[in-house]
Amino acid sequence: MKEHDRVWVSIRSLEPEGKILLDLEKYPEVEGGGIVMQEGRIKAVAGGVENRFFNRAVYAKRTMGSSFKPFVFTAALQLGWNTADPLSNVRDVFVFQNQAYFPRPDHISPHENVSMSWAGVESENVAAVWLTYHLCDKLNESQSKMLRRIWDWLPR
Repeated sequence: MKEHDRVWVSIRSLEPEGKILLDLEKYPEVEGGGIVMQEGRIKAVAGGVENRFFNRAVYAKRTMGSSFKPFVFTAALQLGWNTADPLSNVRDVFVFQNQAYFPRPDHISPHENVSMSWAGVESENVAAVWLTYHLCDKLNESQSKMLRRIWDWLPR
């Protein structure tokens, strides 16, 4: 190694006198990307740790389950959901446009209900699909009527 080389380290301990002990790592513990949204608009995008000039948030191939979650969670927050609201995380059949859909999680979760925050952090596909199916559940009657007018106005 030479001066200014990039190296990955993890913190082993923080000593009382302010000394920090580090472990040299071959690869960082976290690789990923993030998209920050505000008021329905993308405000910031960043991602990756290896492969210089490769932004995982934009260019990494990922399954639909990973791609649609930020948009579903943003829509849910705008439609009155709270990040602590419970979401069902039990495999079930969902019907969209007369087609049955049975989501398959990429991991087994021990929790039958999770918060929206948990679903985002742990990438719970089933909870995200359940939320998509129930997005409008928290709307009051006037909001539902307005949404219906918008839906009827959309071209098909």
